[in-house]
Formats: sequence, structure tokens, C-alpha cells
Amino acid sequence: MVLRWFCDGTRITQLATDNQISTSTGYDYLHEGIDVLAARAPGLRGALLAAKARRAQPREPHQQ
Repeated sequence: MVLRWFCDGTRITQLATDNQISTSTGYDYLHEGIDVLAARAPGLRGALLAAKARRAQPREPHQQ
């Protein structure tokens, strides 16, 4: 349900109907799903620091 909402932009009323739940329960599930995804995703600060650290490492010469 959450993935359909993110990927397709499916309206919550349609998602609720498809899953045979009320619209308010659909919103509850949507917000819970977003919270779970946000908790499992790396933080922006951490991702930027990791990218910066990888970029700072010297590269080995390219061999042909």
C-alpha cells in the first residue's frame, strides 16, 4: 500500500478500497509505513559523510 502510494501516487481512498479498509485506517497504515521506511533509511548526514569519505580515498591507477 505504501509503495503504491509512493510509486504511483495512488489516492488513499483507492488504496483503502482496494484493501477493504476505511480511509482513516488507510491513512494510519500509510503513516506507519512511512515511519518504518524513515527509521530504516540511512540519515542524510550519514550518507553524505560516507560519500565524502569514499571520495577522499585515493584511487588506484586504471590499468588497460
